[in-house]
Amino acid sequence: MISSRFAFQHGYIEERSILPAANGFWPAFWTWQAPQIDKQVETDVYEQYSAGSRELQMTQHSGGPDGCRWKVPFDPSADWHTYGVAIEPSGTVWYVDGIQVCHAAATADAPTNIISNLAVYAQRPPAGGTQQAEKRVDHIRAWVRR
Repeated sequence: MISSRFAFQHGYIEERSILPAANGFWPAFWTWQAPQIDKQVETDVYEQYSAGSRELQMTQHSGGPDGCRWKVPFDPSADWHTYGVAIEPSGTVWYVDGIQVCHAAATADAPTNIISNLAVYAQRPPAGGTQQAEKRVDHIRAWVRR
């Protein structure tokens, strides 16, 4: 898990990564409210419930859930891909490899921190005997709107 202390409300973040191939895992790249904020402010750049799935969930939770389920036209475990989100005052836009794949009218309404993690997906756990899974991250970048 990577968790930043960098807080921002509007801007663009991206992660270049290879997602795990093994089923039963839950890779995600997202933001969560900064420590001083006492309400949920969350933007999911992507969540992949059970690695091996060809669907990414991209959700803006601030101001009510809004977003997309995107059918991935490639194998996210086979090569490097860049997953990004522009969180603007006017809405949220998701990108994969520089191509827009989703848009929502909702936007972050307070500062957040950046998180990238790999968890076990309890609803569809890994097969017995699974010893490991790997999410490889080349970089995480952030640009802030001033």
